[in-house]
Amino acid sequence: MSQPITRGRVRTPARPVPIGELLDAWLAVQRGQFRHSTATPPVPAPATVAWQPAPGEVPVLVVGCGGSVGASTVALLLAGAIDRARVVDCAPASHSGLAGASTAELGEAANGWLAGRRDTTLIQRRHDQPPTPQGLPAPLPGDPGWLTVVDSWWEPRQLLTQAGWLADLARTCPRVVLVTRASIPGMARLEAVLATFGPERCWAVVVASPHRLPSPVERSLGSRTVQLRASGRLFSLPPNPVLAMSGITTEPLPRAFAATAHQLLEGLLP
Repeated sequence: MSQPITRGRVRTPARPVPIGELLDAWLAVQRGQFRHSTATPPVPAPATVAWQPAPGEVPVLVVGCGGSVGASTVALLLAGAIDRARVVDCAPASHSGLAGASTAELGEAANGWLAGRRDTTLIQRRHDQPPTPQGLPAPLPGDPGWLTVVDSWWEPRQLLTQAGWLADLARTCPRVVLVTRASIPGMARLEAVLATFGPERCWAVVVASPHRLPSPVERSLGSRTVQLRASGRLFSLPPNPVLAMSGITTEPLPRAFAATAHQLLEGLLP
């Protein structure tokens, strides 16, 4: 015969446990405070890298106000307009607009920088895929008196909020060239980037007809863009369907671009 189940005597504590303590204990269990910790120690953030230009070296930062607006073309144009100049392409290797621009590849130099030459212009670009501008190694040492055109590639606000040499340059460089397209969204982005960088140190290049902007685009211009044009720092670059389709190759850039490059350099160079 089975034994009957008898209920044991229940003893209550002398002092009831406050509900707050029970809740704290339950939360501690949920957080795993009573289990052996298996968490890995935090990975330290990468050390920031500084870049010091050579004495007399003149840096110019080129920033696209969107993707595929022609920033790499403008950077190459500026460097190619004078004899002693280089372009530092900061894009990850898979996104470089200058991967096919060199007429002579010089191989890997140092710290993941690849070197090439196009006529008298040096081109330095990455062979890896840095995930952020903070992880970008400093450029190769420059030469005194040279023009160094930095093709930033990264999103403007990302440049200004991170650490590293490229972010420092974005915050302090007195010569910033913004590039956009002649569309209502393109000019809205230009206005926003001007507000972000500060228009007093900016020039802008708009890929558009050299004669006039389309009327709807003209009416959409913001106050900072209008002021930039009034100060003679808004330039146009004629659109080129062949270049837009093929990207930058070893072929010479259109001759019609040269006038814009020389006009820009007159204001940029001390």
